[in-house]
Order: sequence, then structure tokens, then C-alpha cells
Amino acid sequence: MNKYSSLAKNTIIFAIGTFSSKILSFIMVFFYSRAMQTSEFGMLDILINSASLMLPLAMLGITNAIIRFGLDDENKKSDVFTTGLIAVGIGFGVLLVFSPLILLIDDLNKYIVLLYAYVLMSALRHICSFFVRANNQAKLFAIDGVFSTFMTCLLTIIFLIPLKMGIVGYMLAIILADLSSVIFLSINGKLWSYINFKSLNRKLTGTMIRFSLPLMPTSLLWWVVNVSDRYFVKYMIGDAANGLYAAAYKVPTILTLVATIFLDAWQISAVTEHKSNERNAFYADIFKTFQGGVFVVGSALILTAKLVTKLLLAESYYPSWQYIPVLLLATVFISFVTFLGNIYLAEKRNFATLLTTLVGALLNLALNYFLIKSMGAQGAAVATLISYVAVFLIRAIDIKVRNRDISFAPLMVTLNSIIMLAQVVLMLLEPKNWLIYQFIAIALLMALNFKQILLLIKKVLKR
Repeated sequence: MNKYSSLAKNTIIFAIGTFSSKILSFIMVFFYSRAMQTSEFGMLDILINSASLMLPLAMLGITNAIIRFGLDDENKKSDVFTTGLIAVGIGFGVLLVFSPLILLIDDLNKYIVLLYAYVLMSALRHICSFFVRANNQAKLFAIDGVFSTFMTCLLTIIFLIPLKMGIVGYMLAIILADLSSVIFLSINGKLWSYINFKSLNRKLTGTMIRFSLPLMPTSLLWWVVNVSDRYFVKYMIGDAANGLYAAAYKVPTILTLVATIFLDAWQISAVTEHKSNERNAFYADIFKTFQGGVFVVGSALILTAKLVTKLLLAESYYPSWQYIPVLLLATVFISFVTFLGNIYLAEKRNFATLLTTLVGALLNLALNYFLIKSMGAQGAAVATLISYVAVFLIRAIDIKVRNRDISFAPLMVTLNSIIMLAQVVLMLLEPKNWLIYQFIAIALLMALNFKQILLLIKKVLKR
């Protein structure tokens, strides 16, 4: 099987698990937007994003090390998995030490037990699912995605609708669903057989942790870029505004879903093909097709932003549609950033990952403060977009300088960006015949990228 076919096969397998997981979670917005007020929804968003800030600390950033070192045949799988568990033990222990500080935060202190349980279960599930992928058990990973989604949806509906438990119910549903996933993966992947503290390769453990430590602040910085806008909106405008802004993120989640399905498979290919002589040509081919597909899907979602918002969310959330077009364009570029991040991972250039993310985080903080003042919540969306574009450009230039024969399709990305930006402006201004212009934009994007997508399909089918 050639490298293109292998990537396609992994993409299909991951799609089974990821699509069912993400799309059903997306549909669940229909239920909990009706079970919560906008202010309550905003508070839940703050809790979930606070947990996402704590999660990298709880894992010491070890998940990418599990993928990177787990895919190397010379490393024992038991050493890799055991190191992951050790990292969670150390990281979560450190978080417990700092729990008194969280008790000082008014919005979080009454949920602290749930918050810590959420982080611990999420950390353990990450370790198990990443290891299963590194252990070439992609089918188990996919099945777990379906199982986990079923448990999440079932528990969320029970706790929110008949029991009316609100924020507590939602958090409890995720905790129990993650616990179920850990048990499911452990039984079917026989993960207990990979736990070996007695004969642990301490040298590999040290190497993995040193590899991971730069990724921990990187994850925290990505949290700043991805999530800090919610906190700025909350404290500069209010909970209700943050509830609308948080709801607006649900439509770009569709694009994230599509991109993530591919990026999970791409992460494996980027590592396994890293030593290939044809590596740069392979990377360039994949990126050209990937960027075209992401732009086309993003473009279609901009067109349907109002309709999806009306169908998915309660009526009180409808004004959130106005933030969706800018956030969709931002999601396009974070997908590109993640693509390039996997090349950094393959090259073990974690310090470059850290520095580029730091630039994005600092830029995002500054822009959030000034743009929200002048543009309201829309300023947060614009700040996010600019930050993602900046990080993408820095990474693309950096990788190009080190690998002169690689290309990230600058002309295609520029043309696609101009067309999609025009869509965003037209959607927000709604001039006469705006709908016709939207269809023209989608047609242009499809025409620009069709040839490259077709060429890649032929390479996938070639034996």
C-alpha cells in the first residue's frame, strides 16, 4: 500500500470514530441550548475552557510524545504507555497542590470537585486513546469514538432534560462518558498488559518527558489563542454576550470536525514518512489538497450560517450567527497551523512549536483587548483570525527556509483566502443579491481546487 493510500485508509477509519463523536456532540447543542439560559451556557463554556487550560498541566503535554515515540518500532510499547500514566500522576498531583488558588476564583470554586474530576478523566482518556493510535489499533480508536459519543449523548440527555441538572449535569455526563471510554479501551486494547513499572526504560521515560515539556506551555499558549476571547467577552461585555459568542463556535465546529478527521491520520503519516526521501513532495501534495478541501467546506458553511443557527439553536441564540463567518475563516487557518504543527512533531522541533505559538498568544491577547473595545464580540473573532493567520505564515516560512524544495501553495492559499474573505464581508453586509454572490464564491473555490483534489485521488488509487 502506497503512502497516499495508507493516509486515505487511516482517514476513513478515524472518520468513523471522529465523525460520529463530533457530529452527535454537535447535534447535542440542540438540546442543551434549550435546557440552559444564555448566561448559564456562557458559564458552562467558561468551566469547560478552564478545564482545557488545566488538562495540558495534568498530562505534562505527554500525548504527542506517546504518538511520536509509540510509532518508533525500536521503543517498547509498555515503556511508552507506562510513561504516559506516570506523567498524568505527576501532573494531576501538581494540579491538586494548586487547588487553593482555584478556590479563590468566584466562578469556579463551587464547581471545583467536578472540575478536577473532569480533568482527571479527560487526561486518562487522552492517554488511552493516543496510545491505541500509536499501537496501530486504529479500528479500536474508531469504535471507541462511537461508543463514547453514545454514552455522552445518553447521559447528557438524561441529566439535562428529565433531571434538569444544568451545568452540574452536563459536567457529570462528560466525566462518566470519559470513564466509560477508559474502561472500554482498557478491556478491548488489553492496556493493563502495557503497564510495567518494574522494568521501565528510564532513559526513554526521561526522553519522552523532555520532549513533552515544551509542549505543555505550548498547549497553554494555544489555550490563550483559542479560548481567551471568551474570557475577554465575558468580563468586558457580560455572560449573555459570551453565551452567544460561545454558541457561534458550534458551527465552525463542523469544519473542525472535517479537518480533525484528516489531521488525526495525517499526524501518523507525517511521522512515519519523515525519513523518506520523497517526504517534502508528499507533504506538499497533501497540503495543496487539504487547503482546497478546507476552504470549500468553510465556504459552504458561511453560506448556511444563518440557516444552521436557526435549526440548531434556540431562538434566543439566533443573533450569534453574525460571529460565525469570521470564526469559520479563522478555523480554516487553525487547520493549516495544525497541519504544519504535525511536521514540527515529526521533526521533533518542539521549541519552534512553542515560539510560534507564543507569538500567536501575545498577538491574540493584545488584539482582544483593543478590538473588543471597538467592535464588541466581533472584535474577539477578528483577533482570533489575525492570530491564526500570523502563526500559519510564520510556520510556513520557517519550514520553507529549512526545506527549500517544499511548497505550501502560496498562490492557491492567497486566492482562496481572498474569495472566502469576500464571502465573509458579503455575509455580514448582506447587499442586494448577496446569496447569488455566495454561490459564485463557492463555485470559484471549487474550480480553483478541483484539479489538485483529482490528482491526489488518482495517487490514492494507484497501487
